Amino acid sequence: MYDNNSVMASQLGVNKVFLWSTPRCVSTAFAKCMSFVDAIQIVHEPYLCAFLLDVARDKPQNPTEQEKMIDDRTYEVLDPSVDAGESFDEKTCTFSWIKDELLSEKHYPDKKIIFCKDVAHHLAGKYDMLPEGFKYSFAIRHPAKVYMSLKILLTRFYGGEIDLLKLPLFPSGFGYKELSDLVDYVRLNLDPTPTIVDTDDLLADPSGILPVYCEKTGIPYSDTLLSWPAGSDIVKQWKIAKYLVKGDKLLGFYKAAFESTEFLKPEPPPVIDTLPEDVQKCVKATLGYYDKLRKDRISALPRK
Repeated sequence: MYDNNSVMASQLGVNKVFLWSTPRCVSTAFAKCMSFVDAIQIVHEPYLCAFLLDVARDKPQNPTEQEKMIDDRTYEVLDPSVDAGESFDEKTCTFSWIKDELLSEKHYPDKKIIFCKDVAHHLAGKYDMLPEGFKYSFAIRHPAKVYMSLKILLTRFYGGEIDLLKLPLFPSGFGYKELSDLVDYVRLNLDPTPTIVDTDDLLADPSGILPVYCEKTGIPYSDTLLSWPAGSDIVKQWKIAKYLVKGDKLLGFYKAAFESTEFLKPEPPPVIDTLPEDVQKCVKATLGYYDKLRKDRISALPRK
């Protein structure tokens, strides 16, 4: 049975929207853009913290150089001396807390919209931990761009070459299967017509794609959303974990997104055979999921 999400949300007086994606899918820039909608509350990747809290991973007795580097760098990001402002403490961020508290409209009496952005594999298949009353949208991007961008970010983050396939907690479905599985679950149980946007379409034609996305998700659209000021000050208005704020201050997790002022024209996908071997394997394992989801993506309305 489908939940009538739009009716439920309207009864509460709050429009609640999820944006789920793979990693490195332009979704943080998307969230920054949405931040300038009137009376909106952005909630940024809470499920990441719940996922990290929930996963029990025994440290190996004889860690590899990559595992040791990852552990050392992760500890640095958790450095308590870094000011994270009024962000919430990730140690309290359990799946049930997200569902019952963080995403509850009772905590945002002056907001008309709650917009939560996260990455699908952070949910870890715990679909019963999804709160009620949300409309669903999904962001996709060509896998060659996703995994090459992820490799570059993590290499900079950890200070050494990273093999994606050997990363602890790297999702078994490479992130794309988890996104596709979530889309299937949502269609069957929560929202029969979720909105899917290819972020390269958004980058190529923001004035055509963004109004359609907003109409389908019930978010007021204005041409003022096509540009915004540079800088990360907007994050002070988000609900975001201290871990992520520290990570950005120390290592630039979201540097490109926060420095952005508009959606820029996309480059074509790189030639797969020219990519590093681990990236090639990720791309070839996920192109089918990307193509499947892309068939149902939104498109711009015809220009008059």
